[in-house]
Amino acid sequence: MRILAGKKISKRFGGVVALNQIDFEIYSNEIVGLIGPNGAGKTTLFNIISGLYQPTSGKIYFEDNDITGLSPHKICRLGITRTFQIVKPFLNMSVLENVKVGFLFGRERIKSLIQAEKEALKIIEFLGLREKQHFLAHALTIADRKRLEIARALATKPKVLLLDEVLAGLNPTEILQAMSLIEAISKELKVTIFMVEHVIKAIVGLSNRVIVLHYGEKIAEGTVDEISNNSKVIEAYLGKELQTS
Repeated sequence: MRILAGKKISKRFGGVVALNQIDFEIYSNEIVGLIGPNGAGKTTLFNIISGLYQPTSGKIYFEDNDITGLSPHKICRLGITRTFQIVKPFLNMSVLENVKVGFLFGRERIKSLIQAEKEALKIIEFLGLREKQHFLAHALTIADRKRLEIARALATKPKVLLLDEVLAGLNPTEILQAMSLIEAISKELKVTIFMVEHVIKAIVGLSNRVIVLHYGEKIAEGTVDEISNNSKVIEAYLGKELQTS
């Protein structure tokens, strides 16, 4: 079932065309990768989906309802949540307190602080942060801050999770751990994932489909095998054919 779609999405900043007539469809329980070189328009598309930017033209649909122009908090309450490239937790609040905030403002808002804490602890456990639940966010490693960013997003009870370069800055071991976590979010929590990522190993290992942007244009879409052998993608981004097995 289609859960999220964009129709003819364009975005201009003055004379700069950041996105040009982009169409996409995301289906329930998929993991879809969004790749392309820096400046391709990936984060701009996420900003439009999440309501931070308004498209110059085009429409965004969530569960077949037009959500174009809605504010970020309304889109979040409908069930679309995102992470950011640069994580910005409440640095002087604990891990537990950071996650509790999401429950107070998300899709299934919890008014009871006791219930919010109970639910937050479940997510903290799932993310492997239980032993650090009382750590202040500023004391966390980069890898743990990334986990906290995901935990805060999951606290809003999303149906669709937009992950924007969540693996950036992680070492190879941390990348593998994060990949396992993303897979678990998809399979165990039944959250649909749309992810911008430059770590090709993650795109290959996780994605059901991949969408490729280049200078604001969608140049390809398909399975990992199809994308890895696409001459336009190789020329624009990969530089060589991917080894997918």
